[in-house]
Amino acid sequence: CRFPRCRADLHGTQGVGERDGTAGGQLRGLHRAGGGGGSGQTRHQDQRHQEYFARYWCTVAEWGVRTEFGVDAKSVLLTETGHSMVHPIYISVSGEKEVEEGGDVEMTCQCQGCFYPTFEWFKGPAFAGSEWATTGNYTHIASKEYFGIMGFVDLEIEDGFGQFSVTPSNSLRLTGAQVTDAGRYWCKVTSGGIADIKATVLKVKVPEFTCAGKADGYYPDPEDCAMYYQCLYGFPQPFHRPCGYAGMVFNPEHLYCDWAFNVGPPCGSRA
Repeated sequence: CRFPRCRADLHGTQGVGERDGTAGGQLRGLHRAGGGGGSGQTRHQDQRHQEYFARYWCTVAEWGVRTEFGVDAKSVLLTETGHSMVHPIYISVSGEKEVEEGGDVEMTCQCQGCFYPTFEWFKGPAFAGSEWATTGNYTHIASKEYFGIMGFVDLEIEDGFGQFSVTPSNSLRLTGAQVTDAGRYWCKVTSGGIADIKATVLKVKVPEFTCAGKADGYYPDPEDCAMYYQCLYGFPQPFHRPCGYAGMVFNPEHLYCDWAFNVGPPCGSRA
């Protein structure tokens, strides 16, 4: 889990290397060291080390910025050579999506190895770990659950999210995208008591900013939280300026650059 200028937190059992080969070698060594023809000691050590074979999470956040665009998390499933978890699941989501303001868009979520799964969609700067430990605010949008061999489906859309729907292929569909819909979307799939979660990013394109008809002053950049526009009398073109410091975003309430924890979503993490 290596990203420049980022902080990485590994959620899971300590002592496991960051690369599968390293971790697997350590664990196989422990397993072999307990060999002894099936003795009681061997069985005890096997049970003790079973906890290592699980799903591990890596969370990456920009320094000082835990906004929707600044936080991501991914998991890796560690299994023992020659053995595997019961019905392991693997999910994949669409890459970064971009849509014109007012347009429609679908974000896909597919699962391999799922049996009667539950699909849940969330939005926000949350760490999508197995216990859903959060690094910020997140919002539950929709859930879709499959029951039994008859294929009965229970679909629920949270109040206030009528512009969203879940397609038959479990994609999250957004109709009439607005600037406030931009951000990070998480797909959580649960099957047989096992969960995996992945995120995708949605960007909403807006018309080019102009100062025509606007008073002198400062205006937020709807496409970049760390930038803002300044309109001045006598200058037909706006000045496009950065906040200048890592961890600062433009505060639309007070019209100046501020630390992200003082600014509400989607640019900041203030509750």
